Amino acid sequence: MPPHLFTGGKVEGEQGSAIHVVLVDANTGNVIQTGEQSVARLDVVVLDGDFKDEDWTREHFESLEVKEREGKRPILNGATHVILKEGVGTLGELTFTDNSSWIRSKKFRLGVKAASGLHIREAKTEPFAVKDHRGELYKKHYPPALHDEVWRLDRIAKDGALHKKLLKANVTTVEDFLRILVKDPQKLRSLLGSGMSNRMWENTVEHAKTCVLGGKLYVYYTEQTQATGVVFNHIYEFQGLIANGHFLSLESLNHDQKISADMLVKTAYENWHKVVEYDGKMLDCLPVAKQGIKSLPEPNMAQDRQMQQKTVQCNQNENCYSPPQPIEYPLVQQPCNQLRDYTSMESTSVSGSYNGGLGDIFTEEIRVRSSEMLETDDMQRFLKTFGISGGLGRTGESCYGFSDRYEGQIDKGYGRERGRGSGKAVVGWLKLKAALRWGIFIRKKAAERRPQIVEID
Repeated sequence: MPPHLFTGGKVEGEQGSAIHVVLVDANTGNVIQTGEQSVARLDVVVLDGDFKDEDWTREHFESLEVKEREGKRPILNGATHVILKEGVGTLGELTFTDNSSWIRSKKFRLGVKAASGLHIREAKTEPFAVKDHRGELYKKHYPPALHDEVWRLDRIAKDGALHKKLLKANVTTVEDFLRILVKDPQKLRSLLGSGMSNRMWENTVEHAKTCVLGGKLYVYYTEQTQATGVVFNHIYEFQGLIANGHFLSLESLNHDQKISADMLVKTAYENWHKVVEYDGKMLDCLPVAKQGIKSLPEPNMAQDRQMQQKTVQCNQNENCYSPPQPIEYPLVQQPCNQLRDYTSMESTSVSGSYNGGLGDIFTEEIRVRSSEMLETDDMQRFLKTFGISGGLGRTGESCYGFSDRYEGQIDKGYGRERGRGSGKAVVGWLKLKAALRWGIFIRKKAAERRPQIVEID
């Protein structure tokens, strides 16, 4: 049960969960699913919060039931009966009509009891307070929301001394509290002062950290080229680095990188006015740098580069987000260029066996079949025609969406993207052409003469 409920509000467990009643065998602990007792009708009653006994008689249980005050309505309103089914039942819609402040313990418990004649021991919940509905305006939120006023946190009373201190320091919301907690926890602790004990501080911080964060990201760029940056989440926690077009998550950093990152984070906090908001979708398109890989080789096909840039602008709406203001990340689509270069080298190495190369043999067939399939958006069937089982547009795969058995043959030094492809025609002819060339090569040559993959330094 939650620590408190409110009159007129629905009776439910913590986090809004339903309250269940389970009939178990006292000797074995197993649920009793058959027999007369497994379908018993139970009465829901209100008990005194001081009912702490673990062993009781039915008479003692009933002596601790709380009845309504004189002139008042019954304390519980709604479905005050539960019918078991195979030994399990769920409390229905219930509300309290009166608070618990008028009894000595200041708390209630819920209890259930079976009709007389059935040998079923009664059950009770943990104690909880019931407050008047007007007190709901001041209740704490579990979990708190970012936009909640800061007094919604545990141990901070509305309009109390701690609340006033926070307001004076412009800490008005839970979001403000979390951000200063991340950037300068000692400053926040000093701000609250001796009026908040260490235990209270721990409770408040623990409650604040249960808040569900938003999706905003922020970046502090270390240079005008915006090739290197520090990435923070909604409450300004460090998430990773953007280095030479790669996104390096916090978990992937080695010891030396963490030392450098720590310095960059401190610099960012000191120059927070230079931090810019950044859309989180863009990071999904940055290749995740593998450990030991410092940079990727530049593409060497100028024509493909121009075509790729056009594709990014026109046909990447579902794979990559383009911010309103252009931010240059020259290696964002680099893995796609590298794949094209690599397949070109492979095609050249075996072109003699096909009298002019794979491209010349299949160009017309590719053109005809692609036009047909692109009109129907049936990309998967199109790729299967050429022996590619994975297809485009599978979340979590490379920029072309190859299945794992083909991905394993690509040089591990190349970055991988986590695109969100749709498998529709908007992926563009350039990607389709590269995917088909790769699939054809695998299909024709895998069984007889596969060229060795050469790692490019």
